[in-house]
Amino acid sequence: MRLPLAIAFLLAACGGPKIGTPCSKPADCGGDAALCLTAAGAYTGGYCSQLCGKDADCGAGAFCDTSTGDGLCVATCHASGDCRVSEGYACFTLPSDAGTRTGCLTPFPDAGQPTDGGTDAGP
Repeated sequence: MRLPLAIAFLLAACGGPKIGTPCSKPADCGGDAALCLTAAGAYTGGYCSQLCGKDADCGAGAFCDTSTGDGLCVATCHASGDCRVSEGYACFTLPSDAGTRTGCLTPFPDAGQPTDGGTDAGP
């Protein structure tokens, strides 16, 4: 499912999904296209996202992670301190339509080490 660029901008302007924020259900994330990712052990505290085909689908402060084949919006970061560290999230380098970007996720198989070793190096 791909959101046209115009719809993505409207969602962002009208309080679209708050990418990367904690959730227990899609309504916690806002926006009609919102997903609340809650897979046990993978998204501690839930993770607001949405399906995407390109970075522009995700709005400001997020990008389209294409590492799994199906694009999911991920919150951008400069260092792990920008992420929900107390819940196990860190800043990882991930593929996007712009090459690679850094985003907040919990460690998963083959993710490698956080970009800053998991420390708060600041933005």
